[in-house]
This record gives sequence, structure tokens and C-alpha cells, in this order.
Amino acid sequence: MKRTIAVILITVMLMTGVTVNADTSMGEKAMSMIKNQLEILRLQAKNVQSFVAIMEELIPLVLSELKDIKESDWFTENVALLYGMNIVQGDGLGNFLPNKEVTGSEYLKMVVVALDNKTYTAAAGQQWDKPYIDRALELGLVKSGEISDYRKPLNRYNMAKIIVRACDESFSNYEMYQSSITDYKKIPAEYKEYVLKAYSKGIITGYPDGTFGGTNTMKRSEATAVIARLIDPSQRKAPKLSNDLLNVPITSEALVKIYPVNDPQKVDFMFLIELYKPIEPQYIDIENLLTARFGKDNATVNEIMEDIKSKDTRKKDLPDRKWIINNQTVLVGSDPNSWTFPIMVWRVVK
Repeated sequence: MKRTIAVILITVMLMTGVTVNADTSMGEKAMSMIKNQLEILRLQAKNVQSFVAIMEELIPLVLSELKDIKESDWFTENVALLYGMNIVQGDGLGNFLPNKEVTGSEYLKMVVVALDNKTYTAAAGQQWDKPYIDRALELGLVKSGEISDYRKPLNRYNMAKIIVRACDESFSNYEMYQSSITDYKKIPAEYKEYVLKAYSKGIITGYPDGTFGGTNTMKRSEATAVIARLIDPSQRKAPKLSNDLLNVPITSEALVKIYPVNDPQKVDFMFLIELYKPIEPQYIDIENLLTARFGKDNATVNEIMEDIKSKDTRKKDLPDRKWIINNQTVLVGSDPNSWTFPIMVWRVVK
């Protein structure tokens, strides 16, 4: 049904001779027809893909409605999508104000409309944003007292917190991106998890220098990208990993630490075998890491795995062993008094 409505909209435009492109001014009659059909789509379609399907029609409509947006702007498709879905509007004077900082009220309004697929109207005497703030509190997007002034520009930390709460998806292995965010250690504890989750999904990305810049604000143009990525996963940006081994899934209960490529000690990764936990899954994980680093069917990796599986530090005093593979050092430790033993891999010969 939703796809059918989108097709009908396009068909009506074609059959009535409406030429829709960014270089042609729309006549008043054509404009009215497109707006009417868009209203039908807004009422019937709750799937973002229905609006994506008519992007070629939405863009010229938005360019005619919002005079401060050009077809060549990087954010034009985002604005067109959200404008079509009634998530964003102009300022009433024909401007979108793409470079204006986003306030808490504006951001919450965008998220609420994206989730509820409807707009709200304030009661007489109320500020325009009250129903959106109330609804955001009801949905758990924010908690009472978290944001002191909704009408001030919102920083990226709070944007990450709100968008993660709005994202009805599971999050897994998001901790692996800590070393990919160069200012991660500076992030306040209350925001770390939200930043990692938003970053891991590719909804809020970092800056080119690898920082997240959580105290910074966003422009309206940037915020449209965040909302578009929330509702349309195909638009998300795959996060960057500072170590390719972060792509290797770890399913056991072993303690594993993957180091960034710029680690001053040149450590590649560390794996702590814990003999008091299920051991076979740990063997699988360490072999997967070694194989990912040094290649499948590597004879030295096979030798290392044989050594690892032969160790039981509770029974015998086994010496540490080292191997050199591709100019990297692999060490398998041993301690007769311990229920654990480490596998350390350096990026250099040590």
C-alpha cells in the first residue's frame, strides 16, 4: 500500500505534464498538486522508504520552498526527506537556516516526529515546544532535569544520548570503538556508553581528526543527517576501527584487549586465557585472532595453538615461548601458580 501511494504520486505528476526538476520553476497549479499528493503520502505512509522512493520529486519541491538551500548542498537530500516526512520545516519566511545551531527543543521535535509520525500543536498560551518536550519525557528520550534550557543549542553529548534512547535496536560490541575515538578518555562517564553506541551504529560520526567533540553543537544541516540515519539505516556511516582485529567477533569469556595502531608500546593485542572458564570457546577466539592477523593455514599459528592447548599452568612449570611472524612477536606466557596465562602480540620484534 505504501509503495503504491508513492507510485501514484509520481504517476500523477507525469500524467498531468508536471515537469519536476531543480532547474525549472514550478507553476502554482503544479505546486499545489504536488503538495496535495504529498499530504496523502504523509497520512498513509509510515515507512521512510515510501518517501525515499519519491526523492526526485521532493528535492525540487524543497528547493522551491526553502530559498537558502541549493541542489549542490551536501545535506539537500536529508532536508528533502525530513521535509517530506514533516519532520522539519522552514522558518516561515522561506528559509531553512542550515547553518543555525540546533536547540534542544528543535532536536527533540525532530526526533519525536520521526518516532511518532505526527506533529503536535501547543495549547493556547503554551510555548510551541511544550508538547514535544512532554512527549520526549514520556518516551524516555530525556529525563527531568537533564537539560537545563531546551531553547539553548544542544551539545553533541546530549544529542548522542537522545538518539540512542530513540534507536529501537540492539547494540553489541560497541565497546570496541573506544580506541577509534581519539578524545574518548575526555568524555564524561555519563556519556561514554551513549557516544559509543551512536558511533557504533554510524548515526553520529566523529570529526576527521578522530575526535567526537562532544561539547560542540550541531548546525541544522548536520542534525538532519543524524535524524535521516536514525530512520533510514542505509544512510548510516560505517565507523572506523583503529585496529582491523576489532572486526573479529569475540564470543568467549576471555579477557581480550585490542590496542590502537598508535599504541606507544607497539602492542597489537592481548588475550588472557582463563582456565576456570569454558576453555574451548577461548581457544576458538584466540585462533580466530591469530588467523585474522597472520593468515589462514599458517604453520606457525598452528604451532602456537598447539602450545596454547598443551598448557595447564596449575600442573607444571612451563617456560614462556616466543614466535616471530611477519616481523611481529607472539608470546605465550606461563605461571605455575596461576589459573590464567597470557598471549601477547606486538607489532614489532621484541
